Amino acid sequence: MKTRMLATSKQAKDAYPNMFSGMKDIVAKEGLRGLYRGLIPSLLGVPQYAIQFSVYENLKIWRSKSCGKLNSVDIGVLSACAKLLSGTLVYPHQVLRSRMQNSPIKDRLSIWKLAKEIWKVQGPAGYYRG
Repeated sequence: MKTRMLATSKQAKDAYPNMFSGMKDIVAKEGLRGLYRGLIPSLLGVPQYAIQFSVYENLKIWRSKSCGKLNSVDIGVLSACAKLLSGTLVYPHQVLRSRMQNSPIKDRLSIWKLAKEIWKVQGPAGYYRG
């Protein structure tokens, strides 16, 4: 619901005036499953936090071996590096999720078909658009 509301301008003729009317409209047009479009790609984003934490901890160990005690600048830079790396690795799931959630019913593809379509039409860069 949030993705659809954010992807549509308030002035658009098909914009939802509020979350509840949007949910009602989706259920009426697409059924209850319409509210859960994009769930699988959303779940693919869960490992981002495990990757981020693991990278951060390893960077802290590496940095503390080379300079001793870490200061607040070290911690900030290491945190940013871990976030950047994990976000880059997992970002394609966000592209898949938002495209699935915003696609019209008639154009809906499975996650695997959508991933293949992006690869075929846009190449690897297609997973990092936006």
